[in-house]
Amino acid sequence: MKKFFLLIWVAFLTFNLKAQISVGYINGYYDSYPASAINYNDLSYIVMSFVYPQADGSISVDYWFLNPQLVQTAHEHGVKVTVGVGGYGGSGGFSRMAADTAARNKFVNNLVKFCLQNNFDGADLDWEYPTAADKANFTALVSQIRKAFNDANISTLSAALPSQDWNNAYDIAQLKNNLDWFGIMTYDFYGPWESTSGHDAALYSSTKQYSSADNSVKYYLGRGMPKNKLCIGMPFGGYILNSKALFSSNSGGATISYLDADAKKNEGWEYNWDDVCKQPYLQNQAHTQLITYDDTNSIKLKCEYVRKNNLEGTIIWKIGRDYNGNSTPLLSMLGKYLINYPAEVPEAPALTSPANNEKDDSTALLMNWVPVDSATSYQLQISTASDFSSLTINKTDISLNYFYVTGLKSSTIYYWRVRAVNLNGAGSWSDVWEFTTKELTSAEEKNFYLVPRSFSIENYPDPFNPSTTIRYSIPREGQVTISIYNILGMKIKTLLNKHQAAGTYEIKFIGENLSSGIYLCEIQSGGYRKIKKMELIK
Repeated sequence: MKKFFLLIWVAFLTFNLKAQISVGYINGYYDSYPASAINYNDLSYIVMSFVYPQADGSISVDYWFLNPQLVQTAHEHGVKVTVGVGGYGGSGGFSRMAADTAARNKFVNNLVKFCLQNNFDGADLDWEYPTAADKANFTALVSQIRKAFNDANISTLSAALPSQDWNNAYDIAQLKNNLDWFGIMTYDFYGPWESTSGHDAALYSSTKQYSSADNSVKYYLGRGMPKNKLCIGMPFGGYILNSKALFSSNSGGATISYLDADAKKNEGWEYNWDDVCKQPYLQNQAHTQLITYDDTNSIKLKCEYVRKNNLEGTIIWKIGRDYNGNSTPLLSMLGKYLINYPAEVPEAPALTSPANNEKDDSTALLMNWVPVDSATSYQLQISTASDFSSLTINKTDISLNYFYVTGLKSSTIYYWRVRAVNLNGAGSWSDVWEFTTKELTSAEEKNFYLVPRSFSIENYPDPFNPSTTIRYSIPREGQVTISIYNILGMKIKTLLNKHQAAGTYEIKFIGENLSSGIYLCEIQSGGYRKIKKMELIK
């Protein structure tokens, strides 16, 4: 009897297991992203976008829109295909059509015929954007389409909504009964239209970034939207902005695909990770532009957010923007962590640096380990006790495979370990490694804990022969690069390129093999850049 009830209980759990959906929008010409290239195992729905509603109830269709091969191939893989209606710049006919009973009837009939004739499984309404005056009409339109779809045996009706209902245009209590899901456009938080830069699609808010997917989810849940009908948006691209640093002034920009953004890293653009907002951004070497976008790291965390909060899934704007001719990194990551989540806890990470038994390490260190494929976060522990009975550092929820540690004591033996975590739980700890921090003079100890108020750079002696000491101060932690150039602007040497805590530091430059003359020392950190002239005399 116990075995019987156990089998019933297992069957009940299996039956009620929540499966998330991924909805990929596709639009424009398909030549560069053919139906044969799409990995349908990573998708639940494809929304072909867009057709355009007209005020009289007719539907305008671009000559290139229909793609029977894509619809057929998707259906062969068990993926449904719906038609996107409206979109940004294509929603002008919605308001007058929805307000006129005759035009609305005509539109609904036309939409049903269009779906049946072209083998679509339904429609996604992307009205950008109704106002409060359209609220009742939008509700009536959705209700009428749902009834007509049911009568015609058309399965799916959904709608795309802004990140918050700024116009008070959506009657969630009525709409939720007739829509299969709401796709919340949790992107375009910042872009070329803003006078300051910020994250395009932050997962979480910060003191400088109010808009986020998490904020939008909490907002709509508070409005009565069911969790199992809420899909957050993920962009497969972003914006390149004319801004010297994140959250600083911006003078415009342009859209950029994930593929083009990712290629910038090979051109010398610096990768940065905002661990509060859980969002990456790139900065060019001249610190005149930045790119805000989603990458494989942020997509993974958004998928985990959806599963952890039992949301319906995600909408993707738009598939194909990560297609490199062979693979789709973002879509593959989404499929793995949303549709086919790892079944077990992750394996133990392998530590890389600082090396085991390393001596004379700084009191500020970048801890590194090999990324674990099925991990969504890491936990790092550092202790002066080999059994970790007391902890100096116990940092959880680390998103990437490294963490910058500051404030360690000098001339001290430390032990450290890392473990990987996902929704199944924490894996085993890594091997325990140790390192010893270097002995500091009392002046150096004092210097470490004093935070300078501003950036500065100087060198002494100057003129010099053959060496000079460069002293520099940084008021906040960040990546610091110090380079030496000749008077013609040719780089002679990179003296330093590392992440450092706020403080005052010294580094020696030896010009033994250089000829006499003027040399330029450049320091860059965050948005700060300064050039100091130095004279070598022999």
